[in-house]
Amino acid sequence: MGAVNRVNLRSSNSNHTVAHAALALAERAYADGKADDAAHLVEIAHRLFGAAFENAYGSAGLSN
Repeated sequence: MGAVNRVNLRSSNSNHTVAHAALALAERAYADGKADDAAHLVEIAHRLFGAAFENAYGSAGLSN
Protein backbone atom coordinates (compact mmCIF):
# COMPACT_ATOMS: atom_id res chain seq x y z
CA MET A 1 0.00 0.00 0.00
CA GLY A 2 1.41 3.40 -0.94
CA ALA A 3 2.15 6.20 1.50
CA VAL A 4 -0.75 8.29 0.21
CA ASN A 5 -3.18 5.42 0.77
CA ARG A 6 -1.93 4.93 4.34
CA VAL A 7 -2.42 8.65 5.04
CA ASN A 8 -5.92 8.51 3.56
CA LEU A 9 -6.84 5.53 5.72
CA ARG A 10 -5.50 7.23 8.86
CA SER A 11 -7.47 10.34 8.02
CA SER A 12 -10.55 8.23 7.36
CA ASN A 13 -10.21 6.49 10.73
CA SER A 14 -9.71 9.81 12.52
CA ASN A 15 -12.75 11.37 10.85
CA HIS A 16 -14.83 8.32 11.71
CA THR A 17 -13.75 8.40 15.37
CA VAL A 18 -14.42 12.13 15.75
CA ALA A 19 -17.81 11.72 14.05
CA HIS A 20 -18.82 9.16 16.68
CA ALA A 21 -17.68 11.56 19.41
CA ALA A 22 -19.78 14.33 17.85
CA LEU A 23 -22.82 12.05 17.87
CA ALA A 24 -22.25 11.22 21.53
CA LEU A 25 -22.07 14.94 22.32
CA ALA A 26 -25.22 15.52 20.28
CA GLU A 27 -27.02 12.89 22.34
CA ARG A 28 -25.95 14.57 25.55
CA ALA A 29 -26.92 18.03 24.28
CA TYR A 30 -30.35 16.77 23.23
CA ALA A 31 -30.86 15.12 26.62
CA ASP A 32 -29.97 18.44 28.24
CA GLY A 33 -32.65 20.20 26.19
CA LYS A 34 -30.25 21.86 23.79
CA ALA A 35 -31.80 20.73 20.53
CA ASP A 36 -30.11 23.43 18.42
CA ASP A 37 -26.68 22.42 19.68
CA ALA A 38 -27.53 18.77 19.06
CA ALA A 39 -28.58 19.54 15.49
CA HIS A 40 -25.29 21.33 14.81
CA LEU A 41 -23.31 18.40 16.20
CA VAL A 42 -25.26 15.93 14.07
CA GLU A 43 -24.45 18.04 10.99
CA ILE A 44 -20.76 17.99 11.93
CA ALA A 45 -20.88 14.22 12.38
CA HIS A 46 -22.58 13.84 9.00
CA ARG A 47 -19.80 15.79 7.29
CA LEU A 48 -17.09 13.83 9.11
CA PHE A 49 -18.65 10.49 8.14
CA GLY A 50 -18.78 11.73 4.54
CA ALA A 51 -15.11 12.74 4.65
CA ALA A 52 -14.18 9.38 6.16
CA PHE A 53 -16.00 7.58 3.35
CA GLU A 54 -14.33 9.72 0.67
CA ASN A 55 -10.88 9.06 2.14
CA ALA A 56 -11.45 5.32 2.40
CA TYR A 57 -12.94 5.23 -1.11
CA GLY A 58 -9.87 7.00 -2.48
CA SER A 59 -7.54 4.67 -0.58
CA ALA A 60 -9.16 1.72 -2.28
CA GLY A 61 -8.10 3.18 -5.64
CA LEU A 62 -11.62 4.18 -6.58
CA SER A 63 -12.67 7.62 -7.70
CA ASN A 64 -15.94 9.49 -8.15
